[in-house]
Amino acid sequence: MMNMPQNIVIWMLGFILLVEGQNITTDVPKQELYCPQSCTCGEGSNLPRIYQPFADIRHIYCVWTNDSLNFTEEITMATESDQSTAYDIHIKCYGDTDIVWTSSDFLQKTFAVRMFNCNIINDGLILFPTDSITKIFVLDTLRPADVDKFQFQGFKSATVFQISYSNLNRIPNLPFMPSLLVLTLEGNNITDLSCDLFYKKICLMCIVELSSNSLTSIPNCPSFSSTRFGSPTYNFGNNKLSDISYIGNLDMTRVDLSYNQISHLPNFTKFNLFNLTVSHNSIKEIKRNSFPSNIMLRYLDLSYNQIETIETAAFSNLLNLKELSLNGNNLIIFDSRHLSPTYYVIDVDLRSNQLEYPPFQDGRLPEPPSYLKIRAAENPYICDCTTNELMTQQSVQQIFSDTNLMKCQRPTRLQNQSVVSLNLTDSCPIVRKCPVSCVCDYNRISDITSIVCSNRTLSALPLDLPGGKLNLNLTSNMINILDKRDYFPRIVELDLSYNEISNISSTGLTLLSNILTLDLTNNNITSLPRSITQVPFSSTTQIYVSSNPWLCSCDLLWFAQWLGEKNSSISDKDQLRCNFLSINVIDITEDNFKCNVQLKTYLYYLITILLLIIIFFVFLIIKCRYNAKVLLYTRLRIQYFAPPIVSEKLKENDVFIVYDDEDITWMKYVLLKRLEDIEKPGYKTVIKDRDFLPGLDENENVNDAISNSYCTLFIFSDNFLQNEWCLYNFHCAYEHMLKEKDIKIVIILKDKIDVDKLNDDLKAYFKTHTYLEFNDTIFWDKLLYVLPKNSHIIPHENYIIV
Repeated sequence: MMNMPQNIVIWMLGFILLVEGQNITTDVPKQELYCPQSCTCGEGSNLPRIYQPFADIRHIYCVWTNDSLNFTEEITMATESDQSTAYDIHIKCYGDTDIVWTSSDFLQKTFAVRMFNCNIINDGLILFPTDSITKIFVLDTLRPADVDKFQFQGFKSATVFQISYSNLNRIPNLPFMPSLLVLTLEGNNITDLSCDLFYKKICLMCIVELSSNSLTSIPNCPSFSSTRFGSPTYNFGNNKLSDISYIGNLDMTRVDLSYNQISHLPNFTKFNLFNLTVSHNSIKEIKRNSFPSNIMLRYLDLSYNQIETIETAAFSNLLNLKELSLNGNNLIIFDSRHLSPTYYVIDVDLRSNQLEYPPFQDGRLPEPPSYLKIRAAENPYICDCTTNELMTQQSVQQIFSDTNLMKCQRPTRLQNQSVVSLNLTDSCPIVRKCPVSCVCDYNRISDITSIVCSNRTLSALPLDLPGGKLNLNLTSNMINILDKRDYFPRIVELDLSYNEISNISSTGLTLLSNILTLDLTNNNITSLPRSITQVPFSSTTQIYVSSNPWLCSCDLLWFAQWLGEKNSSISDKDQLRCNFLSINVIDITEDNFKCNVQLKTYLYYLITILLLIIIFFVFLIIKCRYNAKVLLYTRLRIQYFAPPIVSEKLKENDVFIVYDDEDITWMKYVLLKRLEDIEKPGYKTVIKDRDFLPGLDENENVNDAISNSYCTLFIFSDNFLQNEWCLYNFHCAYEHMLKEKDIKIVIILKDKIDVDKLNDDLKAYFKTHTYLEFNDTIFWDKLLYVLPKNSHIIPHENYIIV
């Protein structure tokens, strides 16, 4: 959409050059002409015709390679050799070419200067004469430091001013150029803009070309009214703009923001914005407040974004809009309420979106709006009744300019057919909710949707289907169960013949109460749910279940009886044959299977087996009653009688563990880890290496640990029996238990120990008390069983007490 302003600029440029060119020629006699080295000189110019003045012009075209030349001296000598002609100077440098530019007086006779890829040598600033006649000034692929050498303040005659691909990181300080039509700074590395670019206008109505830079945002410049006539056109295309929140405050006629990283539109509030291009960005939604009152906007290009949603009446304030480009987005629907009638016919481009239906399919408008002209090809249209009814209206066809290119995408059988050539009279396809492998058609006469899914190797019923009454054909698939579906009450006919159904849900049958025809022939059905007798089928309902392997037995007698009743809905009852008997299902009786005798036999065997199981478990419990009590307690949370409370006193610790230092690894990483970390809730334990208080006598620490613990646990090993300190602890705990009777002693035999070789005290204890052996297969169960069962460790209410 930027072509229109460029055409205007070219026309204005030609007019200005016509006027200015007439002032260039003089009648000075011609002298011998000088041409710089490695240059060609002659009459005319290779400038585009529109840029050439209507006067004599002489060209100097130079190609310098790896040279070092005095540019000023060479060009001055050439221009002074002919006082009657304007010059077009075109310099191309290759390799490492240095040119000395010290003066710009030659610009008084130069119409155009174009310089490419040269290194400029100058110890100071390059000034421009105020009486320069230069209209076209182009610097391309220069070093940034070389551009900084130019002092442009005196240079006001240009109509085309260009500094491109020179890695500039800022906009040069330029004067106001009243004749300037094109300012080109593309292909640089400009990252930031100053409000001066918009406040102190460089030109009146020129094009400011800032494409292909590194801009990331538009500055926050307060809104202002221009004191000069006209507003520039800005091209910010192909930058890195993501934040354009403040662009709506700027004074501009046309702006191009294409090929950036913009994800949302700000509010455009300026009255004089005429043309806006924001194509090839990442916008997903158009909000209504983006264009609150911008009634001058005529051309709006939002193509090739990711637009999915447009708020209602988003463009309704654009009363001068002529073109709206939305092609290349992700729109699924387009509502005519997005727009309002304008002074023009609006050309709306909706090509290459995701439209499933042509616009206005909602039927809210009695007539499509005449103020629209729409292009809507290359969309994935659904060709069904809705599309057919819409596109057969002559008034609708008139607003589309590319109906011959609007093709069906779905269903597959209508793919690539024109939407205006559809001939859907009695029936039309259904696409929404139609299973992928099925064909769905709505019959206008019967008001029933027919769904054909036969021979599709389906293993289950479809999960969802279109609305309304249904005829469902699922014959010749691999379905093995008839379970319930929400659409069952809407089914009129269901064909499930030639599948592998062996299981039928009672709930599913109940939901099929409105069905008129159900075909279950040629499956693996051996019986039906007994609930079928309670389903309120219609008197006209026909159910077919023949050619199935019916398993005739006592369990199927009810079915035979029901088949003989008048209210049975089975239409092929006389064709049902028992699988292993040469008899019809309807003819079987109790005499065929001796059902009563069989039942008594079953009960006798069942009672006998139960008694044997009970006897076995009673014997097992008596034989191993202690182990049984342990396992019932630890595995099933069942215990005989309430567990005794070791002490009525509230103590700080649960278990005090006594061990030899040689057994500390086993104690920490096996026993302690199980009691503290694995068991939930964990036990609160005391061990000497971690919990004894420093500064206290070791005997005092031992006595405190015994007194403040519900249980003292000893790890007996060969090393333990050789440790006097360990034996002392045992005697202390044993004495405390006999005296106070408020603690419990538990002994773990970590190693094999010969009890007969123990001293008298230990021998007496082992003969009168139980102990645990670590190699016992249910060692952990026994340990948890004998440890104190205080309420803060294992709550009683979590166990069943017998």
